[in-house]
Amino acid sequence: MRTLGQNGLDLIQHFEGCRLTVYLDSAGLETVGTGHLVTSQDNLHLGDTITQAQADAFLEQDLSAAVACVDAHCPNLPTRNARAALVSLAFNIGCTAFANSTLEKLVNAGDMNGASEQFQAWTRAGHTHPRGILIRRLTERDLFLAPDGPMPDGWLTAHNNVEVTDGH
Repeated sequence: MRTLGQNGLDLIQHFEGCRLTVYLDSAGLETVGTGHLVTSQDNLHLGDTITQAQADAFLEQDLSAAVACVDAHCPNLPTRNARAALVSLAFNIGCTAFANSTLEKLVNAGDMNGASEQFQAWTRAGHTHPRGILIRRLTERDLFLAPDGPMPDGWLTAHNNVEVTDGH
């Protein structure tokens, strides 16, 4: 399996953060570490704590799943940055949602501009449109369209001043 690359890892870690205590995310789901959704196999409950090593292991496991998802559903991406942006999206929304999305279909049809517009279709968390998810999707879109190579300074916070109207 190919690695994610620094731009993708930076994006995910920036927007997910890392919390060592199980909490409820913006959709009300038990979460820990770097955006890891707690499963019954984790044997964790709200308020439980984990070590940084456990958080790192969860992140590696979750990234592997997101990378495998994108590689399986969009095998012919034109850039590593496009792949990293899609991995970030799949990491956040899950493979099932990603694999059945208009975005995935447009990518596979070679319509990268049309696909880039579809990032904004994924700004909900439960029944709300959190500002942070809107900013994340704008940042993912920027990475998706960027040529390969390092991103410019400040790219992760470039949309922090975006105004949200009507909840999205």
